[in-house]
Amino acid sequence: MQDILVDETARFGDAVTRSTLKGALVEITLARATATALRAPTNFVDQSDILSTLLPDPLRKDLVDNLSRIPDVIDDLLSLNSEDEKILLTAEELCETLAPLISNAVTNAGDEVNEKY
Repeated sequence: MQDILVDETARFGDAVTRSTLKGALVEITLARATATALRAPTNFVDQSDILSTLLPDPLRKDLVDNLSRIPDVIDDLLSLNSEDEKILLTAEELCETLAPLISNAVTNAGDEVNEKY
């Protein structure tokens, strides 16, 4: 039972971490603007016939194309799969179910302490 709990907690932690990082590194406006800026050199070179012919392929690949792939790589690394989404949904449902019970238990414990003093 302990092994199952540890495994599920690790999966939950992984899913939450990736979800949070994706929100911070992919989905916010600043991240989108940064992704656009990283893709700009590739777009510029693609639109310029002179630069396309002047840049040797290895240099273009290393300096321009790899830079523009960074946002996609980050997005791929932080994407949630169906198992992650299921884990997050289950955790949310568990919190919604347990929150009233915990709140009542805390309130009752507080009442008991107040009665003693």
